[in-house]
Amino acid sequence: MSTFRAKIYKLPPEILARAFDLLSDLADIIRAAHVCQQWRPLAYSAFAFSRHIVLNSSALSTLDFAYFRLSCGGQCILRLSVNVPTVDRLVETEILPFIAAALPRARILYINIDTMYRLQLEKALSSPAPNLRDFRLEYVATPLPDIPLTMPLTPDLFAGEAAQLRMVVLKNVILPRTPILAFRYAEQLNWVHSTWSLQAEFPCYLFDFFPNLKRLVLLGGGMEFRNAPLPPHIIDLLLRLDAFFIEFYERFFPGFFQHLPMYKMRNVIVSDSDEDTVYAALTPLRSPFDLSIYAPASDREFFITVRGKDPQLVRHFAEGAKYYTPGSELTNALLENGDFADQLRSFLIQTSLWAMLIPWLPPFHVLPVLIVEIDDPKPTNAALPVEPLPCPGLTALVLQANYDFAYVAVRDVFDFADRITNERVNLELRRVLLDGPRDMIDDRFKTVTYYEERYVTTQHPL
Repeated sequence: MSTFRAKIYKLPPEILARAFDLLSDLADIIRAAHVCQQWRPLAYSAFAFSRHIVLNSSALSTLDFAYFRLSCGGQCILRLSVNVPTVDRLVETEILPFIAAALPRARILYINIDTMYRLQLEKALSSPAPNLRDFRLEYVATPLPDIPLTMPLTPDLFAGEAAQLRMVVLKNVILPRTPILAFRYAEQLNWVHSTWSLQAEFPCYLFDFFPNLKRLVLLGGGMEFRNAPLPPHIIDLLLRLDAFFIEFYERFFPGFFQHLPMYKMRNVIVSDSDEDTVYAALTPLRSPFDLSIYAPASDREFFITVRGKDPQLVRHFAEGAKYYTPGSELTNALLENGDFADQLRSFLIQTSLWAMLIPWLPPFHVLPVLIVEIDDPKPTNAALPVEPLPCPGLTALVLQANYDFAYVAVRDVFDFADRITNERVNLELRRVLLDGPRDMIDDRFKTVTYYEERYVTTQHPL
């Protein structure tokens, strides 16, 4: 043991400090801090020790440890997540002062808190936030969920100084009459209302609060557009958006297509859309189409993305995986359209979605290019789907890795291709490496080509 300690003491502190910075798990850092006295201050001063502080309890022990981590972090930027949606006396006396102390160093700030503390919280958020990039605020109130919508957010948030702020998410929050200066640099707004809420007018004033807005997300129960027709300058601002996401009850979707320039907007994302909304969204697109189905962030939701002849116009449909079960009538109408499938130029689907979606896919009689994206994070022994998907008109089969690379057994590639087509098609391997003997591969495929770049990227539309 003494020899081990002697070797530790000989290591320069700079090397040890750098080693601790490479640790990402808080539990690993705490264990390392207990190895010896020399390691303790180095571990507690590591960036990862105070990088992400989570407060989901008002227990004093949790707060004491959070304060200790904050004090050890020096001036390092951090992520603070506060999820205490209940009424507790320690919220006002301990949690809100902690938020105020951490605010100058916060890069990401998530707050979910009872509306009873809104005035005290806004006071805690009244100082400049020079490092803040991502701000998310949700007010909750039970059993009266509409209470947060009776008082607007203070216009003095962050003392008007948050030059790095780019992402704002507001849930059950209304804005004041005076623009909040701290929001003027934000590029994305997620404006979330409860599903039982009804907005009488389209919120044109959002562009006064967010003059640099590029991505707008509107979620709620309904919107009636009583202020239609909208002013021409609002129409122009909507057309400048890079992405526009809406999620409302389906009976309110026609209002968006009637009163907003939806047909000219570049990226439109619709969640839980009915058949009429699907085809209204696709109206400006012209064949041939490229269809992609992928789940970029969650196994509970996936996206159906359609591109047409004009690459500037893209339509996305957010789909809940829970609806794709036997007997469901809530699946996307596009997947039942054989005529649409006959106009496809390419079809991409991820391996994790294959088995779930096979029963809902239309026949692909003339599909020329099938892209199968392997989204298993493990690079070795990647499995290809076993359910058949006949594509008699296929000319190219593309296997691409969603991550850095993937190894696939040659035998699995042969078997998978046989379940797709009997023809000798071109095989494109994009970040996919073959494992096993390749002596028969030229007999099965017309050509085999390796690429470092992906055929198409699958990322969240926002």
